[in-house]
Amino acid sequence: MPRAAAALAAVLLLGAGLLAQAQARRATVVIEQGIRRAAVQAEIAETPEQREIGLMHRASLAEDAGMLFIYAEEQRLSFWMKNTRIPLSVAFITSGWVINEILDMESPRPGQEPPIHTSKAPARYALEMNQGWFRRKGIGPGAWVRLEGGGR
Repeated sequence: MPRAAAALAAVLLLGAGLLAQAQARRATVVIEQGIRRAAVQAEIAETPEQREIGLMHRASLAEDAGMLFIYAEEQRLSFWMKNTRIPLSVAFITSGWVINEILDMESPRPGQEPPIHTSKAPARYALEMNQGWFRRKGIGPGAWVRLEGGGR
């Protein structure tokens, strides 16, 4: 009986995660640095539930797709790769929409707890992309970020 209850809880949690993904708002995020410009189709994680689930349980992520995490105020942000199978890079973004740091994050090995990746400086936003995406696009700290169709 306990095994059945655990299985039911796991199915309900996964279903809630899929529902949150389906309800997530989407936006085009534009990143500019010098002459380089890249556009990302991002899911917006703005509620505590959406931020907690993030990109968990995904088998893949399109090359120019990602997730933009939005917080109410600047703070040191922490991310981990619990139940995340896709290697990711995360860009920490200030309230002024400037990337101040980019970190690569690996999925944990079976039986290991995932490490926690914390921004060195306060950030209000974080953009998760496939690992190495920022490097491949020539984007680093100091790049400007904006939501297309809206202001900074």
